[in-house]
Amino acid sequence: MNRTALVSHKGADRVRLGHPWIYRSDVLAVDAEPGDLVHVRTERDRHVGWAFFSAASQIVLRMATLARETPDDRTLLRQRLEAAAAYR
Repeated sequence: MNRTALVSHKGADRVRLGHPWIYRSDVLAVDAEPGDLVHVRTERDRHVGWAFFSAASQIVLRMATLARETPDDRTLLRQRLEAAAAYR
């Protein structure tokens, strides 16, 4: 089952401008457990991306990808590690 998070227009705009986080004040609703990968959507049900959820921080959602399809955990991790190695 896909976990979801609804965010305000302000939070979605920040992500579209390249910001990697969504703050607690911009989250309208979340159906997830801490650490879950959630589908981030706007209050008008528009796709924003996929993020990791944290209930313990002011940074509630940390964006993982803007892709529409559900990311595969292994593929996502491999891509991130490859990008980090290439950056170095």
